[in-house]
Amino acid sequence: MGTSSSKSKVGYQVLSVLPNGPAQLAGLTPIFDFIVSSAGESLVFNKEGPELINLLKEKVVKEVQLAVYNSRSESCRDLVVVPGETCVGMSVRFASYEFAAELTWHVLSVSPGSPAESA
Repeated sequence: MGTSSSKSKVGYQVLSVLPNGPAQLAGLTPIFDFIVSSAGESLVFNKEGPELINLLKEKVVKEVQLAVYNSRSESCRDLVVVPGETCVGMSVRFASYEFAAELTWHVLSVSPGSPAESA
């Protein structure tokens, strides 16, 4: 695994989650969730490739403990995901979550009948 660092505010941001896939069943939320560690070890992106992806490939149909930071609630939680044989059901990118709340658009109102209302 990667090196553990309490000062590092980086992780794998969950960009999308497939309906009824392992990631959704585990409770991952797109955009706001950042996977920051597994079993207490930080997950980094290094020249060998993204550690999260390698970890999930090694643990097909086995439970994987993940620590997840949510930028909306500004809190961490632990969850378990069980990667399927063909997918985990999410797309991710390695990113900083230090300023994630400030970089997120906040919709304050939606006009009735607009495309945003049906989205």
